[in-house]
Amino acid sequence: MASPVAVIANPADPNDHLLFYINGTTQQLAMEVRPVNTSTFTPFVNNGPATGSIQVNPLAVVLKKNVPTVYGTSKPQGRSGPTYVSILSPYYNPISADPGAQTTTPGLAACSDDDANDWVYYLRQPDGQVTYQITEFLVDGVNTTPSTPWKGTSASTNSNLAVVFFKATQERFVIYANTDDDVFLYWVNSGTRIGNPIPTTSNVRSGSPLAVASVEGSDSTGPYLNIYLYYMDANRELCRIAGRARDSQITWFQSNQVQGASRMKATTDISATNTESTNYIYYITDGGSTFARFKDTISPGWFHTPPKEEATRLDERPAPKSEY
Repeated sequence: MASPVAVIANPADPNDHLLFYINGTTQQLAMEVRPVNTSTFTPFVNNGPATGSIQVNPLAVVLKKNVPTVYGTSKPQGRSGPTYVSILSPYYNPISADPGAQTTTPGLAACSDDDANDWVYYLRQPDGQVTYQITEFLVDGVNTTPSTPWKGTSASTNSNLAVVFFKATQERFVIYANTDDDVFLYWVNSGTRIGNPIPTTSNVRSGSPLAVASVEGSDSTGPYLNIYLYYMDANRELCRIAGRARDSQITWFQSNQVQGASRMKATTDISATNTESTNYIYYITDGGSTFARFKDTISPGWFHTPPKEEATRLDERPAPKSEY
C-alpha cells in the first residue's frame, strides 16, 4: 500500500477533519486540516525534514483524552531492524520494546474508549503456525499490556484491518480478510475471539483497504451500534456494507457499490469519519495524487435490505462521479 491515510474529526472544531498520511519521500508523518464544508484546503508542503523511520503501512488514529493519537509501524533500530507497531503522534515511540510488538504484515487498526484505553490490532504469525492471527495490544495511559493473539482468527498475509468500539458493552469488533476462502471478509469480537464470515463480500479485492465508521443508538430492545464498512472491490470501486451490533453479535445487510463514488487508485488506502447522518470517506481516486473526500449520506434503508448472494453488479450502477 503506497498511500496510507487516517482521518478523524477535529475535537476542537467539528467543521474540520484532521487527515494524517505518510510522506513517502521522507518517511515522516504529514497532516492536513480538511474543512468539512468546502473542498479548499492548505496542502502539506515537504520542506526537507530528515528521513524518518516510519514504514509506508496503514495508519490508525483515535482520540485519547481528546488528543488525536496516531498509530503506525516503524523501524526504530534502522532499515535492517524489525518493524514495530508504534505511536507516531503526538510523540514517537514503539508501543513496547517486547518482540510481541513486532509485525511483518501491513494490517493495523486501533480504537479507543475516548478516555485512557486504546486497543491496537495487528497481525502476527505465532511460532509453529502457518497462519496469521489478530493480535491485540492494550495501551493504557503510558503503559502497555502483553500482546494477546486471537487463536480463533486466521487472516491473509496481505489483510488490512478495521475496528470499532461499542461503548455500551465495551466490545471491540475487528474486520479482517481471509482470501483463502470464498467469503473474503470476516468479523470477530473481543469476547469470543472467533472469526465469522461477512455475507456478500466475495467481491472484495485481494489486499483491499478497509475503513469503518459507526454510530451508537438505542431502541426498545436496548443499545445498538450501527457499523458502516467500506472496502475496494475487484474493479477498484468503493463498496459499502452496513451492520448492526447488539451485545456481542453483528447482523449484516446487503453490500453495495457506493453510488456516485469515483473509482479508486489501486494503491490507495481509505479512511472514514462521520456524524450521525453522514459518512466522509477519504481515498485517492484513479488517476489522482491527493486524497479526495466522498460524502456518503446515511440511509435507514441500508438496514432493511436482506443479504443476497452477490452485491449488485457494476453495470447496474450509474457512472461514478466525485463529490466533495
